[in-house]
Amino acid sequence: MLYSVGLLYLSASTYSLICATQLAFNAVFSFLINSQKLTPLILNSVIILSLSAALIAVNDESEGPSGSVSKGKFLLGFLSTLGASALYSLLLSLMQLSFQKVIKKESFGVVLEMQIYTSLVATLVSTVGLFASGEWKTFHHEMVSFDRGRASYVLTLVWIAVTWQVYMCCCCFGIFP
Repeated sequence: MLYSVGLLYLSASTYSLICATQLAFNAVFSFLINSQKLTPLILNSVIILSLSAALIAVNDESEGPSGSVSKGKFLLGFLSTLGASALYSLLLSLMQLSFQKVIKKESFGVVLEMQIYTSLVATLVSTVGLFASGEWKTFHHEMVSFDRGRASYVLTLVWIAVTWQVYMCCCCFGIFP
């Protein structure tokens, strides 16, 4: 949600630059929580990837948020994106710590089991929030007004969920940062 709030109030280039701070947060949290040594290769990677994100930020042609954004909303977007990057990095480091100290093994089955349990909790919380807010009533209208039809709407939601789960499993195995 914090990433979404940030994208709502920031231009794409500013958003990308702030999201790149996740690399630095990953290095710091891995050092503090997981006792990861900061080798020259790690520092070089963080610097090079941060500079790459900075190149995106200097692009003046990026799409900004619709309408004018007040300084307060810009600050909210900035802090939300920065907080999301820090919290996601913290989550990854804590998951790695749980594999090292609590579960004491890293196998595909264990990672998949961890992913399933966290996904079930997230699904339960999201479902309760969906019904508590009353937004479930708008699903039918969204599905009917979807340009490519109802089936495409449902398939889009299903494949977003599937690809997100695959991505999270890859993150747990260290395939993606």
